[in-house]
Order: sequence, then structure tokens, then C-alpha cells
Amino acid sequence: MWNGIGGKLQPGEDPFTTCIREVREETGLTITGPVLRALLVISVKSTGDLWTIFVFTAASPAGEPVASDEGELAWVDVGQLNSLPVPADLPVILPRVFEDGGVVVARLEYETEDAASVSRVEILGPS
Repeated sequence: MWNGIGGKLQPGEDPFTTCIREVREETGLTITGPVLRALLVISVKSTGDLWTIFVFTAASPAGEPVASDEGELAWVDVGQLNSLPVPADLPVILPRVFEDGGVVVARLEYETEDAASVSRVEILGPS
């Protein structure tokens, strides 16, 4: 399944620092000035898990991604999302991330943690 670069915050780390670190660890690329574009609250009914996800954009860094344990790495055009296996929330949220209008705030609910289908999507802002 295709997904964006990401990971968990380390103790004492803010989301912006985490974003820069995760991109470097997973791709070998260095980004600067990530911009917060979405805040997602995701709940999983079957497990009771609750996730807070910060989504950032950044200018394309120089170079090409290096091999990673995370899987195949490639630049993918947003228009390709409907033809690739991706988490069900990606085609709903990602186009909004690239619109002008502030930080997208959304609540999403999954029945199970397999990320195959979203049972509920609530866009809370911006309106």
C-alpha cells in the first residue's frame, strides 16, 4: 500500500522536528520549513486506538530518495491516487492539503486497522 512518509514523535520532539527527521530517516532527503497542512484525528472501532496525525507539505528537496526499509520510494503525482492502493483516507484528505485555505482539520473513523475503508469522515475545518 502506498502512503506518505511518516512516523511517531519521540519524547520531547515537536511535530515539525519529527517531520524533518522522518523524511531524512526514510528517504535520505533533507527538507526545510515544513508547513502544517492538516490535523487528523483517526479512531479505530475494533481496537479503540486513537491517532493524531500531523500532515505537512514542504518544498521538494534536492536529490532522489534512497532505498529504505519502509518499502519502495517514488514521487507520485496526486492525480495517481485513484489508481494506486492507498489508505482510504488519502484520496479524501490529500487534495484538500494542496488547496489554499489553512489547516484542514478532520475526524476519520475506521472499522478495523487495515486502512482499507473509512466508515466516517468529518471535515471540521476550514469550512
